[in-house]
Amino acid sequence: MKRKTINLVLAGPQTIYRKALAHLLVSSGPYRVVAETDDIDSIFQKLDKLENLMASFIIDSDMPGLYPKIKLLKRRWPEAKVLVLFSHKSEFGIHSLLRLGVNGVLLKTCKERNLYKAIDEINAEGYHYNDLAGKELFEAIRWRELRVPQFMPKHQYFLSLCAGPKRYEDMMKPLEVTSYRSVEGYRNKSYKILNVNNRGELVAFALKAGLIHLT
Repeated sequence: MKRKTINLVLAGPQTIYRKALAHLLVSSGPYRVVAETDDIDSIFQKLDKLENLMASFIIDSDMPGLYPKIKLLKRRWPEAKVLVLFSHKSEFGIHSLLRLGVNGVLLKTCKERNLYKAIDEINAEGYHYNDLAGKELFEAIRWRELRVPQFMPKHQYFLSLCAGPKRYEDMMKPLEVTSYRSVEGYRNKSYKILNVNNRGELVAFALKAGLIHLT
């Protein structure tokens, strides 16, 4: 029996990876890539053009503004199926996305058969369960509210400075503090709240969560 074709929209900032993924899917199963984008904002334009064409979404977790955009996507199209691909395991990121209604998560290092299985299951059953996010976690998320943390304006300004070239010791003046220890306080509090271990992870999370924006 011929399997029903599954329409897919791919979103990711890395063109080579996105193109390779599209080729893999189209050549390996009953999948059709109806749209792809390197800008998550354009997902909404793609949806408008698709009109009544049902499609599932495979979104790279490295997309800037990931969380607020998926929230808007699920609010406007609650029936949309979304599979997010992670570069590395992030418990807070996974929990936050499940809370927003994502239908499954995978690591980019997964085997091809696991990717096909995830796509097929979110379309046939609504969700894909695995070691990253099992059925118990999906059900628990429904009863627990996980939100992107809110920061005071000055702390948010610190996060934006971290995305720039300034060293921590050079942030004292723009932050209007007289002690380097105060800058360390912003840094340590940020690491603790967002559960990250270094400046790179801090900036990556802040961008994906929409806490800061690159200009």
